[in-house]
Amino acid sequence: MYDELADSWWDENRPLHLLKVMVNPWRMPYFVGVLTRHFGSDLSHICLLDIGCGGGVLAEEFAQLGCQVTDIDNADESLAVVRAHTRTKGLLIDYQTGSATQLPFDGSSFEVVGCCDVLEHIPEWEQVTFEVGRFLPLP
Repeated sequence: MYDELADSWWDENRPLHLLKVMVNPWRMPYFVGVLTRHFGSDLSHICLLDIGCGGGVLAEEFAQLGCQVTDIDNADESLAVVRAHTRTKGLLIDYQTGSATQLPFDGSSFEVVGCCDVLEHIPEWEQVTFEVGRFLPLP
């Protein structure tokens, strides 16, 4: 579905753009609060993995905060669109093709992992949560 709708992520007249203009304004203050309480105001040293980045509407927000962002998604067409859009914004985001059920990263690669608007699209969501758990510190 997201390959078919890839060109619509940043089109203000298409439904996928609603994530940017209607959802991000509500969730970003929460994310900023959590990140700054935990890591301080300088987020430039934070490596953040965004799972299921789609059109990058959340990834670009994290990059604008200063985070070092890596994104993974299995929708190649969406990734092509988001790479082009990110270049126009002058942001550095590492977009990679891959599966959330088998993350191709070492468990110590990231301090933060985000997975927003994704699990409802993945039948093997338990495997995704297991993969995310590889990045969480042990108690």
